Order: sequence, then C-alpha cells, then structure tokens
Amino acid sequence: MPESPSPPVARRPRRWGRRIAGVLLGGGLLLAGLGTAGWFARVGLINHFANSSNSVWKIRVGAVDWAGGKIEMRNLSVRHVDQSEPVFQATRLTTDATWDQLKQGQLGTVTAEEPVVFWRDGLREDPLDPEAKP
Repeated sequence: MPESPSPPVARRPRRWGRRIAGVLLGGGLLLAGLGTAGWFARVGLINHFANSSNSVWKIRVGAVDWAGGKIEMRNLSVRHVDQSEPVFQATRLTTDATWDQLKQGQLGTVTAEEPVVFWRDGLREDPLDPEAKP
C-alpha cells in the first residue's frame, strides 16, 4: 500500500509588521512620556542646571512658561555665593529669543518687570579661588 502524503505544513504568518509597529509605538510612547515629564519638571531642571556649573552666580527660578514664541520666567533671583541675599530679583523676566539663539548664548530682547538690584562691593569674580577679591 502506498504511503499517503503528509499534509502540507502551514506557514507561520509573518509578524515583522506587527513587531515594527510595536517598536515604533513603544518608542513614541517613551518619547512622549519623557517629554511630558521634562515639561512638568522644567523649573527643577532649570534650577539644577543653572546652579550645577562652577560659577559664583546661583540662579533660582520660580516658574517658567513658553507662549507666543516668548520664554517667561517668574520670581527670578540671582545670588552670589559670597552672599546669602540675592543680588538681583525680578517678578517676571521675558525674552523673545528662539531655541537656536539660546543654544548660542544669545538672549535676544529681555524685559524685566519690577527689577531690584542689590550690588555689594567686594564680591569675588573667580569661582576657582575662594580667596580672590577684586
């Protein structure tokens, strides 16, 4: 008796399309989550990066908003490391600089509302030498 042929083997469906879609969806959700977390933590991030450098100036920002192409910082204070009181304070500071200008270190037009400057003689300028006085 001749042997009957074995039934054809069913091909597994290709799932590469689903895998690529899953990776893209997961990457998009991750980027959206990081962007949202960065936006909500923007004040803390700005305060951290502004004060983490080896500078004699310490900057503190109360709130940051971006609307209409302008960056607005509220309750801004600048303090010198030799002083406990701020050297400069402003209720609101607004700049119309673009992100590209900010990356190049350009602030554009800056408007300060209710600025207060408390300058004191004898503030050192060199962050590396604590004994340096002008």
